[in-house]
Amino acid sequence: MSNFFAAFAVVFIAEMGDKTQLFLVGLTSKFKLKSIILGVVAAVAVLNGAAVALGYFVGGAVDPSAVKLAAGAAFLAFAYTSLLPKSEDGERVRGRGAAMAVFLSFSLAELGDKTQLTALTLSARSSAEGGGIVDAAVIFIACTAGLIAADAIGVAVGYVLSKKLPERALGMLSFVIFTAFGIWTLAEATDSLTGSNTAAVVAVTASVTVAFASLCAATLIIQKKRNKNEKTKSENDESV
Repeated sequence: MSNFFAAFAVVFIAEMGDKTQLFLVGLTSKFKLKSIILGVVAAVAVLNGAAVALGYFVGGAVDPSAVKLAAGAAFLAFAYTSLLPKSEDGERVRGRGAAMAVFLSFSLAELGDKTQLTALTLSARSSAEGGGIVDAAVIFIACTAGLIAADAIGVAVGYVLSKKLPERALGMLSFVIFTAFGIWTLAEATDSLTGSNTAAVVAVTASVTVAFASLCAATLIIQKKRNKNEKTKSENDESV
């Protein structure tokens, strides 16, 4: 039982203040609470299951650099869609597709993160000390519970903000969170792929930031012109 509480505490503390919590705050502006819960729980279970199994049977980890590159691109895509106009009904994405989107995006965010590596390490150490399948199962349950408990805080904060903030302000908050998350993730991936080459990391990060900022600025200008034209057309129709 002591192993359970130790694993739970380690993962919970490791996740507190992690950028994945901030990522979940952003998700609440795009998806229904039910979809977020289903997607996050499924992702946590799959990722921790893989980490514990890898630690128990192999004791090694896969280089997450390529996954981080894909994750960074996905997060910037989320940021970009936060700038786009809402659909006419104004509702968030819902249904199985929403839960799957949350599952995939959270999996990309968490894959190779310190909490997953913690689960892998605890499992590998337990296996090296003669622990069996039961011990691995205890570690899996404890790590999963710890991660869900910590991430529930991020979801709760995002849910409260979604009720308190105007829709436009929440959209901008989501944009800032996803942009920062995406650029940071791409910088981490570049750092890993280039062997901590500072010049390369700075060059790639700066290039991506400038390109993404230019795309967003162009999109906002086009939207502003479109809204102005629609307003002018509406006023002309009313005057006829």
